[in-house]
Amino acid sequence: MNPVYQELTQLRQRWDMLANPNEAFLSTFVERAPTSKVSKEYLYDRFKRFCESNLLPIPTVQMFTQYLFKNYDVITVEENGARFYEGIQFIVRR
Repeated sequence: MNPVYQELTQLRQRWDMLANPNEAFLSTFVERAPTSKVSKEYLYDRFKRFCESNLLPIPTVQMFTQYLFKNYDVITVEENGARFYEGIQFIVRR
């Protein structure tokens, strides 16, 4: 691959991550799954770690939640005092 093209591609990817850390995380690690649930606390914790490790700004939990509801068709459910997002799951990498 042409080194200039490769560098431009990397710059574009970095720009996309900086512009929308929510989507950078969700599109990499989460997929839609209508009957699956993910802990709200665990998901946001993983998101914050992703942002920190990639030197990205960390949106508030409210901003993250708004983006998730608007773009990933999830609902909030509560079980035994714990709150979950239903409709997504972490992508299993093999």
